[in-house]
Amino acid sequence: MPYKITKNDLFMIVLIVIVHLSIQIWHVGIEFYKDANAIMLWFAEGNWNYFIYSLEWQFYRPIPLQIMYFIYLVWAWNPVPYHLLGMVLCVANCLLVYVISLEAFKNRFVASIAAIILMLASGFYYQILFWVPCIFYWFYAFFLLLAIYSFIKFHFSETKRWYWFALMAIFSTLSLLSNEAAIFSVVAFPLFELIDGNLKDFFKKKMWKYLAFVPMIVIFLWSHYYTSQQPQYDWYHLPISIGISIAYLPCFLVVYYYSRKQSSLNKFFITLAFFSIFAFILKWHPRTIYLPIIAYCFLFVGLLIKPKYPDILTFFKKDVFTKKFSKLKIRVASGVSIFSTISIMILVINGFLLGCLGLLVGNISNQVIQQVDDPSSHTIYILNAPPLRTLYMTISEGDINKALEVKTGLDYNISNIYVHVNPPVSWRNVGFISIDEYNDLSSNSSNIIFLCNPITFALTNVSGIPYHLIF
Repeated sequence: MPYKITKNDLFMIVLIVIVHLSIQIWHVGIEFYKDANAIMLWFAEGNWNYFIYSLEWQFYRPIPLQIMYFIYLVWAWNPVPYHLLGMVLCVANCLLVYVISLEAFKNRFVASIAAIILMLASGFYYQILFWVPCIFYWFYAFFLLLAIYSFIKFHFSETKRWYWFALMAIFSTLSLLSNEAAIFSVVAFPLFELIDGNLKDFFKKKMWKYLAFVPMIVIFLWSHYYTSQQPQYDWYHLPISIGISIAYLPCFLVVYYYSRKQSSLNKFFITLAFFSIFAFILKWHPRTIYLPIIAYCFLFVGLLIKPKYPDILTFFKKDVFTKKFSKLKIRVASGVSIFSTISIMILVINGFLLGCLGLLVGNISNQVIQQVDDPSSHTIYILNAPPLRTLYMTISEGDINKALEVKTGLDYNISNIYVHVNPPVSWRNVGFISIDEYNDLSSNSSNIIFLCNPITFALTNVSGIPYHLIF
């Protein structure tokens, strides 16, 4: 019998929306930079069918690209709708974590804790909150969570309703069309059913329904054949992505098994085995860590949280405001506080830095557009202060050039330069030149040199001025 919406459900919906809104609303205006500009340039070419055109990219992810392209047709390079789409998907995924936990553990308190842990851990997957290209990961998680929910409704219902299984296969395929790493679900779903039942019975009666995954396998092999031939293809990306994702689905399903039947030592070791594989091959990245963190949320509440309270509101009412804290509760509260503080610090610091990068790229590109009418007749340089070398390396000329191309359709071919008395050879590869070389550049009338203020990031035209008169 389906659960009715209660005050606890409404409380969690409002909490999830408010938390994500408070985190992301400050970054909806961040201009595009790095890969986001490359995607915008791709859209500007006018190819509308990304289910075919995506094959010319290093990844086949047509669903997010197609949706982003429709946004581009209406709002062009206005970053706000793209960030709002990411925010909506972020909220939807957290709500799905709550709903799946509620369906699995039949307890609103446990489900609330799973969603709260995911929100508290947001600092560890900060990049996915602020960077437009991470929409791929939002869609990937969204469809995969829907597939998990459909599988639960099918597998644990007394009367097998096959439309739930069909939905599971469809959502898994949509997840694959959002991120190629979702191919692991082809193995994960039947593997759980194999663990849950009898080996002979599975191969005799249950395995055949997984032929529904054949289209998904065909799509994967077909797309991978074409994308692997692209010059920008990274051969190591796919196995790393799949490896990181291994922990996402199977571990939750095994943990879910604990919540419905008596657990055994063998199944516990199976869970640990999945996480060992995951930990061994994990390539830490603030994007790819998002899915494993969801897995850890399910694992944590499945193994450690006892359904002592009917919902989170009861917990607040009885345990926080009217009862004394035991030593155990104090330790738990201290651990949660430390974890939350670290996560929030990471989130705030990196959110600020990523926000600054987007604003700086946009600010510098706008100044160049205002001061240079015809980039084809000039070679443009931005002179940076050597002490800020690390910051300016992050704001590369590639980011600025792509931003300029997106906004004007013109190739500015800007180069960052840093002046040093006698730069080592290794420094020359990143734009360092000597004072004499700078003076030669400055004396050439076809060159335009902008001095970037290290505090305001305002560009001043210093073309034709010798170096000793600038500093």
